[in-house]
Amino acid sequence: MRRKLFWFGWIVLFALPVIFTIQIIVTQDLPKIELWKWAIPFAAIVLIYFTRNTDEVLNHHVVN
Repeated sequence: MRRKLFWFGWIVLFALPVIFTIQIIVTQDLPKIELWKWAIPFAAIVLIYFTRNTDEVLNHHVVN
């Protein structure tokens, strides 16, 4: 489940600029961006951060 949420966060993060570009092309004007639309990329970044796989980082061994 964690891996699916991780990739969902990346999909949301990459899809938003595409959606806004399409909206700009269709309306021929810059759309008004409400506060909740600014919260979506922030939530995607938080989702990616907390669902990333930390096993590779935490299980390494340092050779002296």
